[in-house]
Amino acid sequence: MHRTIVRVGPLAVVVVMLLSCSPVVRMKVALLLPAGLKPDPTRLRVTVASSCEPVGSGDRKAAPPPGPEPGPDGKVCATVEGGRLVFEANERSFRCYFHLAAWFDANGNGNVDAGDAVGRMPRAVVSEDRGLCAGNLTHGPDVVLKRVE
Repeated sequence: MHRTIVRVGPLAVVVVMLLSCSPVVRMKVALLLPAGLKPDPTRLRVTVASSCEPVGSGDRKAAPPPGPEPGPDGKVCATVEGGRLVFEANERSFRCYFHLAAWFDANGNGNVDAGDAVGRMPRAVVSEDRGLCAGNLTHGPDVVLKRVE
């Protein structure tokens, strides 16, 4: 019995390691607010259009159409790093295109109106799995949010 455990133990460790390193792509984007707005993640809404290659399909997906409109339907999922709002998207895939739109609800009323800030990526960004246990983090271009007049 002891010999069986000694033989199977290392194999089990390798299997767990391989499963934990399945293909994942990550994209990180800084969202730059206009002067005078404090980076409060609870007031940020992010909408992401993505197009991903399903794991194991070998199907190469095209970039998604121009990104969604920023607005109240977006997700609240950002952090503050170095005084800037930062958004990170993760997908289990070999390759994904991400196109992001963001809205900062400056007055907290739940409507896109004067004083708020909106912005989007100028184009979709591709993020690819770089191999077994690689970092797989793609830094997208900074998204500049502009005040709504």
